[in-house]
Amino acid sequence: MANIQVEVINASTVLTDEKVKSVLPALQTQVHRDFAPVWGVDAHLNFVGKGANPNPRSWHLTILDNSDQAGTLGYHDMTEQGLPLGKVFAATDMQNGNAWTATASHELLEMLADPEINLTVLIQKNQSQGLLYAYEVCDPCDPDNYGYKIDGILVSDFLYPTWFELFHQPGITQFDHCKHIRKPFEILPGGYIGIFNVASNSGWQQASLEGDRLQWNPRASVGSRRERRKTPRTQWFKSKVTQPKLITNQVVLPPQATTAPEVLLPPQATTSPEVVLPPQATTAPEVVLPPQATTPQQPVVVKIGNQTPLAGKRPVIKHGSKGEWVSYLQNALNGFGYGPLVVDGDFGNQTITAVKKFQQSLNLTADGVVGDQTWQALDHHKNQAGKPQQPMIVKIGNQIPPPAKRPVLKQGASGEWVSCLQNALNGCGCGPLVVDGDFGNQTVTEVKKFQQNLNLTADGIADEEIWQAVDNYEKLPYWLNQWPSSLNFTGVPGVDTMQVVTPTSIQEATKMLGARPGFWGRYFFGRDAEYRGGVENKILHDYGIRVAPVGRETNVINGNYNKGIEVGGKHAADVLVTFGEDYLAAHGGAFYIFLDTEPAPQPTLSTDYYLGWSKAIAGASKKVRFLPAVYLNHGDDRAAQALKLAIEKGAECFGLWVANYGRSARVSPWKSVQAQAAIDVNCPVLIHQYIGDVEGGVYDFNEINPYLDEPNNLVLNRLILPPG
Repeated sequence: MANIQVEVINASTVLTDEKVKSVLPALQTQVHRDFAPVWGVDAHLNFVGKGANPNPRSWHLTILDNSDQAGTLGYHDMTEQGLPLGKVFAATDMQNGNAWTATASHELLEMLADPEINLTVLIQKNQSQGLLYAYEVCDPCDPDNYGYKIDGILVSDFLYPTWFELFHQPGITQFDHCKHIRKPFEILPGGYIGIFNVASNSGWQQASLEGDRLQWNPRASVGSRRERRKTPRTQWFKSKVTQPKLITNQVVLPPQATTAPEVLLPPQATTSPEVVLPPQATTAPEVVLPPQATTPQQPVVVKIGNQTPLAGKRPVIKHGSKGEWVSYLQNALNGFGYGPLVVDGDFGNQTITAVKKFQQSLNLTADGVVGDQTWQALDHHKNQAGKPQQPMIVKIGNQIPPPAKRPVLKQGASGEWVSCLQNALNGCGCGPLVVDGDFGNQTVTEVKKFQQNLNLTADGIADEEIWQAVDNYEKLPYWLNQWPSSLNFTGVPGVDTMQVVTPTSIQEATKMLGARPGFWGRYFFGRDAEYRGGVENKILHDYGIRVAPVGRETNVINGNYNKGIEVGGKHAADVLVTFGEDYLAAHGGAFYIFLDTEPAPQPTLSTDYYLGWSKAIAGASKKVRFLPAVYLNHGDDRAAQALKLAIEKGAECFGLWVANYGRSARVSPWKSVQAQAAIDVNCPVLIHQYIGDVEGGVYDFNEINPYLDEPNNLVLNRLILPPG
């Protein structure tokens, strides 16, 4: 019998006792049958209904509505006896379209694996640098689509201990229960993990794979395990639970909690603090009215910046709230471009929509409730309305090479790395700086401003702390493939052919490349040379080679918008039929489709055609997100110019596949200069086709941009591994 007893407590108003109780057998089966044999930790689950008292000597997994209700009812960091406590926010899950059963499974397994929320794994780079990875066994494979069902109940996928062991080679052992993960420390799309850089003072950061790149977020969701991991154990609070009374399945809060909005108390506070107005304000925040206006007839933009009062003194406000703080929130959202809202102090439907958009943009829980986490986000969010036109803004993101390869820069430095720094600062909203490779007075000034914004020491020196801050910066408008030529990083090799892929062609390509290809480009909905799923799917699947789908029909790319809509729809439909919409949704859910453009004498891409084609690609499926991208010849100025204009008009382009020859067939380090279009179109270069027509025109050889792809195959995972 398991020596750990876990009480599953239903304190939610959105789930009946019968509903929660019916899920327990599936959770129990997962723990006994699947989890315990791998992790060596077993538990027995007991159900506790609404209003009943749980066993005080047991661990608790509590089903709640949301983080606000958890605080109201007195659920904090551990049980009243100081034992492990897990929290599931069922109403929040339902609002976001997630399965609360998978979250319950997720929280239960993570509590069993690391009940104190203090276990980590150190990946040490050298004597003074290293990364601590949180021992969270479900986060990297978190999204519901990676889970599995037990008796019809969806439960979470979970990691195996091998995920935390760097010595394992890809494909040799199992890294998660459902076999989605292929190598140690891989994060699946939509997954995340907590990372602590021991060489910096940045604290715990969440790394998540969103779309095509890693996102970094220092803020933890209220009530989450990550919030507790960031909090010293001495500051944890024991729960002091006040059971809600049931009236027709609705919760009546304790007497002290019947007024709204609730004021958040600082730690160890015993009395409710007064509402503190913004610095230098002596009266409540006023709505700024247009001249001669007596009431706000139109939205008023008020820049908030860092003026919002300190955390702990701001109320939780939500739909139905009224008053000065709602006006203050509406002003802030208008100032940050999330309106226009009428500043009327009434938290209505338009305000809740704007709040959710703001929360989604920063990867916060989009519940429309403005609590401490959202106030803090408003503190640090910058108004992005005015973008500098000169010089070029460069999206840096996670493309900067690893720390050991980045120099410390200061006034007087010059060269390629200074240009990288200046590009990065422009991309982070500083400047605009002229990207001239000269670390002069203006660059010093902008470095200091950037440091001050992040509460770093404002000494004007660009050290590893600055490079990491640029890595982690979330709001960057563009990408550019521009790196010092001294770096020697090699990307994943790939092939494209007009012929059907066979085991023989894979073996031949492997021999010429010097490595097995990781992807293979093939045409979809073309007049000839079309991908044959019935033949090629199993072959490529068995070799672990992904497909880069390319839309053909180059003879019509000079057409109009409607023609682009028509052909784009056919390209996307062919991909959906070939691989299966449900299969694609369950195996990543977001994939590139490249538009084939060819230089003269072929017709040249028109702006209107790409506007239509990209729209059709992006809107082809409700289950799968297709990412429009373009195959482009390096010297095709007219196509590049048309694409640039389409992007300026609002078309989406998630990346380029640039053809520019000049290397041998064998894969070698990435060459930034060769892998660029002749005209910059403010779009990342994903793939470089570096040699073509090998073996009598049979093979073209390619390489994925390693600066975009590492460390978790961010580009490769957006190509399609066919079904077996």
